[in-house]
Amino acid sequence: MRLVIIGGGAAGMSAAAQARRTDPGLEIVVLEQSEHVSTGLCGLPYFVAGLIRDASQLVAHTPEYFRQERRIDVRTGHRVEAVNASSRTVTGNIVSSRTATGNSGGGPFELRYDRLVVATGAKPVPLDVPGADRENVFYLRTVADGIRLRASLEQGTARRAAVIGGGFIGVELAEALRRWKLDVTVIEQGGRLLPAFDPWISDLVAQELRAQGVTVLTNHTVAGLESGAVQTRQGGPVAADLTVVAVGSRPDLDLLKRARPELGRTGALAVSRQLQTSLPFVWAAGDCAESRSAVTGRAAHVPLGTVANLAGRVAGEAAAGRRTEALPLAGTYLLQVFDLAVARTGLSEAEARAHGFAPVTAGVSGPVNVPVLYGTAGDVPAFEVRLTADARTGRLLGAQLAGHRDGARRIDVAAALLTRGALVRDAAGLDLGYTPPLGVARDPLVQAAQRLLSELDVSGRR
Repeated sequence: MRLVIIGGGAAGMSAAAQARRTDPGLEIVVLEQSEHVSTGLCGLPYFVAGLIRDASQLVAHTPEYFRQERRIDVRTGHRVEAVNASSRTVTGNIVSSRTATGNSGGGPFELRYDRLVVATGAKPVPLDVPGADRENVFYLRTVADGIRLRASLEQGTARRAAVIGGGFIGVELAEALRRWKLDVTVIEQGGRLLPAFDPWISDLVAQELRAQGVTVLTNHTVAGLESGAVQTRQGGPVAADLTVVAVGSRPDLDLLKRARPELGRTGALAVSRQLQTSLPFVWAAGDCAESRSAVTGRAAHVPLGTVANLAGRVAGEAAAGRRTEALPLAGTYLLQVFDLAVARTGLSEAEARAHGFAPVTAGVSGPVNVPVLYGTAGDVPAFEVRLTADARTGRLLGAQLAGHRDGARRIDVAAALLTRGALVRDAAGLDLGYTPPLGVARDPLVQAAQRLLSELDVSGRR
């Protein structure tokens, strides 16, 4: 039996490796259009910043490793352009004969499959304005994109940079470009940065960026890109020798247009709990497919590398013939912005209300460590955490926090609670580790839960 996997990223290679563990005799072929597989794309902003010295450090394993050590036929330079579900074939073109395996040159190819895993990821949303195709305009989605942007920075000719988009990638790139001593402006069309977070965290992030010399412009719409400026409709031109576009991404499903699979309400592929699509013998994982929320039980789209790895394992195991099921996800995000770390898991208060819950939020702020041993820089609290629960049931719905990096991983405790459907009183009674150099006796997460519990009666309701 032949398993074909489209995409050699986190989801695709996790699927291939798990399928090999499940069925040692399975023929596995991975088709990847770029030169690289098993890449850590979350590290791209840090490669651009120079904190990761070489692009090879973004690659966990080479195609040769998978061929020799795992007996997985990885074919780079292969761009799949169509899936024919009735004949169980994929067709496309070999775009890089230097890295393609099993072929002496470029040209079209067709490959039959018995089982198929689609792990095509997502693609950047293009900026539809005049000048968006200029040479000094960059996107950041692949290793090749990162190499191109870093090479431009290393030339040393740029003095000013604009980042269009104030989401996760945009904020990380603002810091990366500041490390090159550039004057950086973040241009966000919406009213605040990081709309996935609650407003209080957006405000803290904007404050931190400005403290580090980054200009933040919200409620600004880009009208066009010129050789040395970004034209906006609200405030005129923003000087920029280079511009990075980070206005979001969407599932990359172009090659499935002819097959017409069912899409979910998020726009990603609808999948079962075994990650099977509506197409026969086809599974999907990663940024191209939906997940299931542990809080709402409904479909969600969580485009994260952690999620892609988890889903890839399930899809590979299922496609190899073993009965398995993807666990629901809390949806946990963690971001560092200069000296500030922010995180969220589950639902924000606004999202909880939109899903029909009756949200109640409470929080605390204070030091992560004993103040005598560890001071706090600036006027940002060392640690602030806010928890949201359902007033009707006392169930924990979400958590958001901001502060020093020492406290950021507390979000993992909250994520575990959400995944298990915990009540606020469960969080309020947690026995967490403590020693003076590493924490405080009354952990802020537990304190926040206790404060939230004080607004609910003993049965877990208001």
